[in-house]
Amino acid sequence: MGGANRNFVMKAQLIHIAGSKGKGSTAHLIAAGLNFAGKKVGLFTSPALFEDTEMIQVNGEKISQDKYDRLFEHFKKKGLSDFEAQTETAVTYFEAQNCEFVVMECGWGGSKDATNLVNLEKVLTILTHVELEHTEVLGKTLTAITREKLGICHEGVPLLTPKKQAPVVIKEIKKKKVPTTFVLQKSMGSHHPESGGLAWEALKVLGVLRSKKLLDHLTSLEIPGRFESVNYGAHELILDGAHTEDSLKFVKKKAEEWAKKKGIKNLSYAVHTLKDKDENLWKIFSENEVTWVPLAHERASAGPKEIPHENLKKILKTLRAESKKQLVVFTGSFRLVAEVKRELSK
Repeated sequence: MGGANRNFVMKAQLIHIAGSKGKGSTAHLIAAGLNFAGKKVGLFTSPALFEDTEMIQVNGEKISQDKYDRLFEHFKKKGLSDFEAQTETAVTYFEAQNCEFVVMECGWGGSKDATNLVNLEKVLTILTHVELEHTEVLGKTLTAITREKLGICHEGVPLLTPKKQAPVVIKEIKKKKVPTTFVLQKSMGSHHPESGGLAWEALKVLGVLRSKKLLDHLTSLEIPGRFESVNYGAHELILDGAHTEDSLKFVKKKAEEWAKKKGIKNLSYAVHTLKDKDENLWKIFSENEVTWVPLAHERASAGPKEIPHENLKKILKTLRAESKKQLVVFTGSFRLVAEVKRELSK
């Protein structure tokens, strides 16, 4: 959230994405599709999992650490917040790279988001699934949150949104009086079908020739922290930053299908949801299959008393000593996914 101190001017066309979940996956899929079609595409997503350079990519390649540091520090000296400085860094870099398209994911919000001050030719807006989140900033009701996120809309610019939105969300969308398409889900492997549907429809709107080759390309696309599979000794880990009720239910269903397909009988979940999320999200899982993983972070939650709490290092150490194959799903927050990736990299 928060506005930057100046507007940006560049020639690229902007695809702007707001919503509660699925923003990152949708952004990655659209950028990959445009790149597959031969376009030069800048992609800005947040938060970073491992390093801040992940947030800023051109045709799938991250900005160099040196360029990121130089630009970020330049804008921080102007008194901007971290996210505002990251937004300015991204746009400055995309401009230097002569990108034809820029795909930008909002931070938390919409109208007051730093990404909403980017002065590009906005050719498409997308509202992914909306749920109650960040209520202390965005508003206490689904109606208020939807209004904030719909602040990215511009008169005459097409809006894509999933058909399966809550009635109050649909009501607010219709009030915007912009050309709107309510998009059906589309299966794309391990990607959420809502993200798949939105990306597929977006590519059509953007004039990309859709084909089986393109669909296969998007289906095989691996997005860090989105149902990311990692081999760990005899075991398999799934890392997914799902942090809303709907997305966690999808991860659980996908994990069960994954375990059945691979013949893995031991499936468990290691979860952390941040303190600004619904404290009962862990109840999506059975008490006998879920463990709470404490995190050292300013937004970390203390966690429920009803389930075991276990340090991440100990979970991995215990798992390493087990010989019987297990599937462990780390989910509930991108912060948890980042911690797992840091620990695995040691």
